[in-house]
Amino acid sequence: MTILHSHSKYLVLGCLSSLGDQLDLVELERKADEQFLADNMEEALKNYDSLFVESKNARNFPMAATAQFMSAIIRTKDITRGILAAMILIATWENNNIDTSPFIRKCKILSEYATIKKNENLYNYVMLIGAENEENLKKHAAFFTIEKIAELDAQMPEEFKDAFHIFVAITLAKGGNYEVSIAVLKEMETGFAEANNRKGVGITIGLMAEACRLTQRYDDALAQIERLKAYKEEVGEYAIYYLLGDIYLSKDDLPMAKENFEMAREKAESVEDFEGMFRSLESLIYIAQTTNNKEDEARYMEKLEEYRQKYEEKVYAERMCPEGEHEHHDDEEHNEDRKTMD
Repeated sequence: MTILHSHSKYLVLGCLSSLGDQLDLVELERKADEQFLADNMEEALKNYDSLFVESKNARNFPMAATAQFMSAIIRTKDITRGILAAMILIATWENNNIDTSPFIRKCKILSEYATIKKNENLYNYVMLIGAENEENLKKHAAFFTIEKIAELDAQMPEEFKDAFHIFVAITLAKGGNYEVSIAVLKEMETGFAEANNRKGVGITIGLMAEACRLTQRYDDALAQIERLKAYKEEVGEYAIYYLLGDIYLSKDDLPMAKENFEMAREKAESVEDFEGMFRSLESLIYIAQTTNNKEDEARYMEKLEEYRQKYEEKVYAERMCPEGEHEHHDDEEHNEDRKTMD
């Protein structure tokens, strides 16, 4: 009993020590946030950098990530541009199913900064990307006009502009602001067409179809798909069938959705597009589960496991055989052949 009691005491002391470390980190974060809002960027940067190191050592990786995130914004030397670019990164991560919840928490600080600076465009942009529910998403989406998007675009770092147009257009569509979403995408299409960039035009048409789907304009979405077929070489047939599957799924036409996702899977498999293969199968599994089709679900799950194994084998082979090694090996064989001929 004494040994057990002694062990428990140390365990409690360990927990208290850990809690104390955690409170120190929270206090350091609070201090850095206050300095950021007060425009004391030099001190804020020092504290965010310290917080990054300390929270990483404490294995508090979400806090370490947001500390690094805030440091990166300050290091741009132009906080507004830094925030604009940071929101695009959040949108990109979210689109790739990376947990953005720690960064969304930081949106509160960034929106407060925009409020202090009386920058209404920046405030609504932060709140749009960081919206936690549909009500807030619609509220901040409704704020934007094409002129306000153009004002933000003028401040956006050049390397983020294409991503900005794509994500803001789709986010506005999700929030129900179809007119501005389509206006942004039409400008994109015009720019790509003038540059004779067929792939860019094709991708933009696909985004228009998605904007129509998100706002339940299904006939318009299907009309955009008809336009997209002229660019199947540039965007890939898989993408066209996948978009069609999504449209029919949104219409609750499950048989047509299944048919198109199956076609998407076949087209992706024919060109070994693993992302397309995975996405198509995930949609097919969802339909099987929705319709309680156990046989289809088992078949698709088995196929998904088969694809995963093939993908792992491909990645392993690429790691074992660095790029360029095939060419070098071919050259050696060619030289040996020449020696034999001589």
